[in-house]
Amino acid sequence: MGNGLIAIYGGETDGGKSLQSLMHNGSKRVLDTENRINKTIEFHKTAGYLSTEMMDRVYNQTVDVRECLVLFDTTDKQNNQIKYQPDFYQSYLKLRNEIETAIDESDQYEILIIDGISPIRKQYCLAKWYVDNPDRKQPTTYDWRPINEDARQLLEPLIHLARVEDKTIIFTTQADDEYRNDRLVGRNLDAKDWCGYNVDLIVELNRPIVNGHIELNNWVATCTKSLIGGWEENVTHRILDDVYMEVGL
Repeated sequence: MGNGLIAIYGGETDGGKSLQSLMHNGSKRVLDTENRINKTIEFHKTAGYLSTEMMDRVYNQTVDVRECLVLFDTTDKQNNQIKYQPDFYQSYLKLRNEIETAIDESDQYEILIIDGISPIRKQYCLAKWYVDNPDRKQPTTYDWRPINEDARQLLEPLIHLARVEDKTIIFTTQADDEYRNDRLVGRNLDAKDWCGYNVDLIVELNRPIVNGHIELNNWVATCTKSLIGGWEENVTHRILDDVYMEVGL
């Protein structure tokens, strides 16, 4: 996995996106937008889904996790509002600060992982829109343009960071419902989550479904974009770095 690379790891929940990101060779900084990555690691470790080699790859490398990007409003509420609701606007401000810090401290890591870019546009930047438009109840289709633009302005410096400083940037994203003519046609990755940038690599990581049942101990990587085109590999007890070498990336 070369430097200057921008990669998307997408798929359903618990498909292995975060874990595979952490197992790449090199020092890493993680911006965790959902406060989940450490819990995910511990769950897979205790459940026995990670081999000894894979656990070593996660735990024996330099990983700087910046957690708690989901902040909570602890003030007393009125009008029947519940205390400890997520304050996504404060999360937006903290994320912006962490991105600026990551750029300033780019000599301290080789790989930058944004674990969960879907909430950036759909929760963080949406919350900013509500703050900027206090008299509005909800955004229209037209209003999503500035929301998308806010997300682009947050992520674009990281795109330039990868190219200029030869850093590897990995964005993880959830699959989302896909509609055509107002009809649900399936689940897919939404390019709007990474602002439609021309990324280098898109890999979907999921557990295979056999006879209608999810195989909990197996994972499959399906690449839809790379320098060598598309491919699919079983990554059960395997690390994507090794798969990339095998397929010629």
